[in-house]
Amino acid sequence: MLCSVLLFAVLWHTVQAYHNVTVDDSDARVIYNGSWDQGNHQSSLDYNGSHALSYDPTASASFSFTGVAIYYLSSMWPYPVNSTVTLDGEDSVFLNLTDPGATPANGGSASAQWGPRWFKTGLSNTTHELVVTMSSKQGGTWIVVDGFIYTVDDGNNTNGTDSSGASTSSSGSSSIVPIAVGVAIGIVTFLASVGLAIWFWFWRKRQSRQESASRMDVDEVRTRPFLLDEPPTFDQSMANTPATTPHTSHRFPSDATSFPPMPMSHADDDILSLMSSSPPSAAHFAAMGVGEASVAMPAHTRQYPPEKAGYRPAPAYTPRNL
Repeated sequence: MLCSVLLFAVLWHTVQAYHNVTVDDSDARVIYNGSWDQGNHQSSLDYNGSHALSYDPTASASFSFTGVAIYYLSSMWPYPVNSTVTLDGEDSVFLNLTDPGATPANGGSASAQWGPRWFKTGLSNTTHELVVTMSSKQGGTWIVVDGFIYTVDDGNNTNGTDSSGASTSSSGSSSIVPIAVGVAIGIVTFLASVGLAIWFWFWRKRQSRQESASRMDVDEVRTRPFLLDEPPTFDQSMANTPATTPHTSHRFPSDATSFPPMPMSHADDDILSLMSSSPPSAAHFAAMGVGEASVAMPAHTRQYPPEKAGYRPAPAYTPRNL
């Protein structure tokens, strides 16, 4: 975004500091010397509808200006027409004003629209003089003056007038259009950068809110108490009774009378006959034909819970060597 601002500032300064001023051949600041034919050569292809023409080899037209660039304007003809320009007394430049795209002719009006046929830029912002003459050494036969454009670098002449106050027609589309395009691109880039920054700010703010809401939900779940439908109950009658088995279930109520008595078979009676308040002796196992080595039993099977009224617990499984 900073680059866009700087670009906009530079382009805006460029538009304010530079502008072009166009001067017609009939302007009083164009000084004619020698024999000239002015106002009689009119054409829609000329700048401002006419141009000045001279056949005098000694004639000249001079134009003084203050600026940093100068452009020589002229139409083109389907037959040999030329002129010579000299800036600040330096080397002269021969200009061929013959239209290369037109069908050759022996005379007549112009065949190509007026435009810059020669220019010089990068000048110091001081007073300069441009002189248009005929070059007999290079076969010159004409002197044509249609107009001039010069570039001002003071940022004041935005209405097409120069420092002397004389009114001139303003043009300079060849340099204003690129500047305008650059300014437009800079403005669009700046606005797009601002819009993107605003959108990112709102997006980031929304993301922060969502993250905060998620954290609050997690904290609430972590700190919320878990409530039981009913408090746990304990069998008070078994509180002082030592555990007789390694696994004690609290899923059953202490009142065992609510369970129906288990059906007993003859085999169960034989097994229960071996159960007593004291462990069976070796004589019992000898009577059953079981060796003394198989008498050892786990510790948790050596004691049995007392029988309750109407309830006989299932016997513990005891491995036997047959």
